[in-house]
Amino acid sequence: LEILDSRIHWTDALYAGCRDEKWEWTQGERLSLMGVLSRLDPHCCIEMGSRDEGFLLLMIQYADMVFSVSPQNGLSGKLQHVQNISFIEGQPTEAFSLLLQELNAASIPVDFVLIRFDAVAGQINPVIESLLAAKRNRSTVLMVYGAADPECRRLLDSIEWDRSSGVQFVDLDFVPGAA
Repeated sequence: LEILDSRIHWTDALYAGCRDEKWEWTQGERLSLMGVLSRLDPHCCIEMGSRDEGFLLLMIQYADMVFSVSPQNGLSGKLQHVQNISFIEGQPTEAFSLLLQELNAASIPVDFVLIRFDAVAGQINPVIESLLAAKRNRSTVLMVYGAADPECRRLLDSIEWDRSSGVQFVDLDFVPGAA
């Protein structure tokens, strides 16, 4: 009934606390991410290549801690009031690898990783390789935004997913043509 109430916009009802105007994803992609996060109930999430605040604000509603790894993007200033987001600015490959090492040393499992291909592009394979090589005690869900991009698709197809004993399932069309 709240959604039907004209005082509450439907995006506020679905994505409470998230700034909708900045999001680049479609409604289907957003709902898919929300569904995955709600079922996963993650402790720790990482977004690689953060460009807008929408997904970070969505992730903090489900996770205890969220890390944004990206070359300088200015989001840390916009979201400095949010307690459980940590911003790591640097080259994606090195920053991600070091973050995984630190989280592993602190016995903090990474439950969810979102990689934005449009932001990391040619560095996606080393980032995924470091995730596949990382020691894990729990499952990690990886989503890649931009899998419909032919170059992204080629890079994802070139990864030997079955080489890692931790990989149980790979679906390049979880959200058809998108993530």
